[in-house]
Amino acid sequence: MLRGPQVTVYFIYTGVYNLYFHSLAHIPGPLLARATPIPYIRRIRNGQMVPWLEEMHRKYGDVVRVTPTEVSFVTGETAWPEIYGFRTGKNKTGSYLKDREWFATPPNGVYSMIAADDETHSRMRRNLSHAFSDKALREQEGLVQNLVNLLTQRLHEEVDEKKPVVDIMRWVCVPLAC
Repeated sequence: MLRGPQVTVYFIYTGVYNLYFHSLAHIPGPLLARATPIPYIRRIRNGQMVPWLEEMHRKYGDVVRVTPTEVSFVTGETAWPEIYGFRTGKNKTGSYLKDREWFATPPNGVYSMIAADDETHSRMRRNLSHAFSDKALREQEGLVQNLVNLLTQRLHEEVDEKKPVVDIMRWVCVPLAC
């Protein structure tokens, strides 16, 4: 367990790393925001995120580092090439992995296709690709249309009965599964 001096050294080390050695260190932004997430958290907490971001973009330009691990872009035109542009060097192979901080850990410990690593994503995609071929989608069009018609019919019945609340979950959930 960390004690007082160790905690202090840890925070100083982390701040110095974030400022000078992090892969986003070349992106401009407020010094404290590049070192810690504290300014970002404060702005979210007090509801001043948008004015703060506008001020940061006026001061630093189209791309601003707002936390040690997050960057704000003014437009998609500046963001798109930076995020999805050609990769060189060590980033030349592989895909863009999802940041697992934004995904809840699954109860069974296995991530879905969206947050899976490259190998798992490829395997899952191969297994699912046949279901989304032109032929498979055309074959299922009738089934989907019937289900849409059934949903609208049931919604009309609920409106005719003047029910104030419609519980759609009872229509789509198998008993004991929801």
